[in-house]
Amino acid sequence: MKPCIIKTRNRKTIVATVFLSFVLLLVPAIILAGCSKDQDKPAFTDHAEPQMSESTSVTALPSENQDTPDSDIVLVSHVANVGNRQLTITAMGLERQDGIDGCGIRILNIFEGSDLIQTINMSEAIERDGISGAIGYGYTEAWDKESSFYTQDINFDGYEDLVVMGWIPNNTIPYYCYLWNADLEQYEYAFMLQGISIDPDNKEIISEYRYSGENYEYRYDHYRFNDDGELVLVDRVVSTQ
Repeated sequence: MKPCIIKTRNRKTIVATVFLSFVLLLVPAIILAGCSKDQDKPAFTDHAEPQMSESTSVTALPSENQDTPDSDIVLVSHVANVGNRQLTITAMGLERQDGIDGCGIRILNIFEGSDLIQTINMSEAIERDGISGAIGYGYTEAWDKESSFYTQDINFDGYEDLVVMGWIPNNTIPYYCYLWNADLEQYEYAFMLQGISIDPDNKEIISEYRYSGENYEYRYDHYRFNDDGELVLVDRVVSTQ
């Protein structure tokens, strides 16, 4: 076989061609190497938000104010007379499921006829003046449905108010009190008192409670409403046993 001989007309042309081919192959390699280095660097723009590392990340805690439970049931309803109007107050909540008698109110719905005119969430009173019951956050606690709340005119203005048992204590029962506001035509949370009784003759609310377990000291606080509708302590009787 005869050797394959490539004839060229110009040696300079061959050298130039080889050099040009080398340059064309080298340039893409340089570009790719540069791109590879750039990918190792974080890219920032004017609108980029800094990213937290795992050591500084924050996990959101669940809020205590949970969504409305679907399991709430009607516990009990009572009638309240406000002037010439008759309202129906329906307590929504849960019964205890741990083998112990009791229930807890989460909301009170106020109806006039078939119209819902107000909803009271017990968490307002609990957060201000009390604690949640055994049912869970936002629920009161009572021994049974009938004792969970009642209606009575406690500020002697002719309108029946709402008195809700707060929780089961070691001694005297605390009550959340809602007064009817005739101007706003709705109930407003007013205060929490223990061991409530009413003295209509003197127009007083009497709060009876054990103050000290050491010497069994009991206190009887007498309250009246002043001209501004504020509850004022006017007398305190102390008894020891």
